[in-house]
Amino acid sequence: MVETLREQALSAEQNKSLTPGQLALIRNQRWFDLFVPEHRGGLGKNFPEAVRLLEAIAWADGSTGWTVTLCSGAGWFIGFLNPASADKIFHDPLHCIAGSGKNTGEARLVQDGYEISGTWSHATGAPYATVFTFNCMTDNELRSFWVPRNHVTIRENWDAMGMVATASHSFELSRVFVPAENSFSIDPFSVYLDDIIFQFPFQQFAEATLAANISGMAMRFLELCASSDRPKRILPEAIKTLQSARNVFYQCVEESWAELATTRQLSEGRAASLTLSCKELAAVSRSVVNDIFPLCGLIVAQRTTEVNRVWRNLQTASLHVLLT
Repeated sequence: MVETLREQALSAEQNKSLTPGQLALIRNQRWFDLFVPEHRGGLGKNFPEAVRLLEAIAWADGSTGWTVTLCSGAGWFIGFLNPASADKIFHDPLHCIAGSGKNTGEARLVQDGYEISGTWSHATGAPYATVFTFNCMTDNELRSFWVPRNHVTIRENWDAMGMVATASHSFELSRVFVPAENSFSIDPFSVYLDDIIFQFPFQQFAEATLAANISGMAMRFLELCASSDRPKRILPEAIKTLQSARNVFYQCVEESWAELATTRQLSEGRAASLTLSCKELAAVSRSVVNDIFPLCGLIVAQRTTEVNRVWRNLQTASLHVLLT
């Protein structure tokens, strides 16, 4: 699996989207259903297992890891969807959910639903999505919505220096009617499924899964630098520093999951500790990579090399607002 993701990573970047081979691997492994319970046809991974898997995928290839993270994270919404909506989305064997957490649309209440217009950016996996999710204000309340792919217009405007193959394009709706049953709210009091994973606070859920991606890419960068002479003098300390941050992070993830499994609620203190460990892991990952980067020679400046791609991916992904 690692070989497939890495061997096709350059082609994916050149084509600005994941390759058919990478997508086939994702679907065969059912990674988009990482957080979908087994009784609903998914993998039903517990949170610590899922986070470690996402880190491993990002270690193999950053764009694939990020795409799996964002699209499987959107698959987690199954716990907050009414059963009829969930069935419509997940009955498609090729289902993939892309979207945006930004509140950049307007929803006007009409008979039996809403008329929605807006533009949302950074929808990772947009070319393969069967469904798009987004946020809107309606009657002074923030609501989430979903629509089938044919209701949106995709604007192919993702042009970042890294994470190129995530195809994180914008999408638009213009006066589209959205039935009321396509609206949902992401909070522990609005769940339809009783599984513990849906009691995880969304902020910490997102922070932890994204931080694991940054860590995975940092680990790969340090591996790739091991064969160069100049980085060797500081590489052992860099690896030790990163591993220390990973240890703290995974301890917080495990403790948070254990508390949630026992009480079905994450305490404010535990949530704050997890958030801090996520941001610290992202910061340490950036720091150790950028300390070594100038010592690696011109190979890290060549865009077609893996080490350059990993560096660009990490720099781009670590700009996410939840990790800065």
